[in-house]
Amino acid sequence: MLAFKWNVRTISEILESDPILSNLLLIPNTCPVLNDLAAQFLCLNCHARFGAHVSWCTACGESGLCVRSFSRAMAAVDSLAEETDARSLAASVWGSLSVRAFPELALSPGALLVVHGPAGAGKSTWAARALDSVSGPVLLLSSEEPPGPTLAARLARCSVKRGDFAVVGRASVDQLVEIAARRSVVAIVVDSVQIAMFTPRDLRHLLAVLPSLQLLIAVAQENKSGIIAGKNDLIHEADVVVGIVAGGSWVLEKSRYQDVAVASPIPFANGIRA
Repeated sequence: MLAFKWNVRTISEILESDPILSNLLLIPNTCPVLNDLAAQFLCLNCHARFGAHVSWCTACGESGLCVRSFSRAMAAVDSLAEETDARSLAASVWGSLSVRAFPELALSPGALLVVHGPAGAGKSTWAARALDSVSGPVLLLSSEEPPGPTLAARLARCSVKRGDFAVVGRASVDQLVEIAARRSVVAIVVDSVQIAMFTPRDLRHLLAVLPSLQLLIAVAQENKSGIIAGKNDLIHEADVVVGIVAGGSWVLEKSRYQDVAVASPIPFANGIRA
């Protein structure tokens, strides 16, 4: 039996030479193997994947929500075992972690916090202020906005001047882990998870394999309809979800550490937004 190795070039050649197969790939799960390899577009509503852009989703019927989807290359850190102990797990439930900029938040070591909101509402600023108010070395992975004048201006508006506030732009996952381990960072912001190509499971894996890491903040993009790419997975995996709302306020939408039943929008200090 002949073994055939599929790759991106092979899929592209098939799509160009075989219109019947190309059309089949527009239907989710018609051919699972080819669909996974050729899936370059994602429905933000139901997460169905397609081999080409479609104006409406054949899985859920929604229109205008098909966006290009990317996947990152396999990293060495992906193969690391997630090892812990009972005491550390207990601390993740009963311990406390202070984020001084937002004292309303109750957090424990090992927390995964997702912050989302419309473009320009203040997600990155909220995350930067939260990160700066955590005691100990911290790291900002700014994959959406590279280190430069614009990012420098935002950090200046947030009065971020610490020498142990590391800023990383373009970096592989393994490089990020190496930097975080070398600096023994206690908190990381990934801005944004879509541009950095981190899945919710990837984020949890970082918390498991970096011994010093106590808090991971994931900034999530939204489309014009207010839908997050991969929202269901992110919300499910997150311990805390913060939504940024119009007018420079934020609201606690989910928490495994405190009651959110009476949560109401809380204004940003000094009205700083970005």
